[in-house]
Amino acid sequence: MKCSFSPCLRKPYARELCQSHYKMSLRGEKLRPLRPREGARLKTCTFEGCDKPHKGNNYCSGHNYQMKKYGKVWPIKSQKPGEWGDWFKHESGYVRRTRRIDGKYQMQAEHRYVMEQHLGRELLPGENVHHKNGIRNDNRIENLELWISSQPSGQRVDDLLTWAKEVVRRYDGYNF
Repeated sequence: MKCSFSPCLRKPYARELCQSHYKMSLRGEKLRPLRPREGARLKTCTFEGCDKPHKGNNYCSGHNYQMKKYGKVWPIKSQKPGEWGDWFKHESGYVRRTRRIDGKYQMQAEHRYVMEQHLGRELLPGENVHHKNGIRNDNRIENLELWISSQPSGQRVDDLLTWAKEVVRRYDGYNF
């Protein structure tokens, strides 16, 4: 079944009309076609090099989202299956990649990956990787430190171990 307005191919919503044509009829408007005529070209995104159909503000959905959120647009990295997993520098300054985990695509930061490889395990909740020199894309293991964000907040592992040993020495044998 389809909308009773002859050029429309959408499913009926109410009174044998699709939702858009039904709303037009409620407003007292003359029904008009919603889709371009056969052979007419769909309008594409106005960002140079993007050939996706536009969704709003003359941009595709991805570029429209960028414009609304950041007020500017930039090239969207191709997400073809063969390109998943390529490292790239994110606008935040960190080097990241997209990888598939349990059937879902997730972003992974390179500095966390390098630390996990160095430790031989995944990072635990509360563990962070800090760049010693503050340069976010310098992911040499010599420039990375493992930090724990439990009490006290934001400490180097060595400093935290020293602090923990002092607490144990101070309170060992104390009867609460």
